[in-house]
Amino acid sequence: MAPDYDRSPELFWAQETSVAQIFFDKIEGIVWVLAGVAALLGIAMILAIRLMGEKKGKGLNESQNTKKN
Repeated sequence: MAPDYDRSPELFWAQETSVAQIFFDKIEGIVWVLAGVAALLGIAMILAIRLMGEKKGKGLNESQNTKKN
């Protein structure tokens, strides 16, 4: 089927979804999932460091300053 060049190019390209577009959409979804997992791991790491510091009776700042003695 020959393309109808009288219509706007946006309407013509909206008709088809290419294999590359599907592929890049899947990659974009995977990247978003990985970004979410990385954010959750970062939050968990920060909380773990703070909780370990509280168990020893020291916060993050105090534990670094005690090595000067």
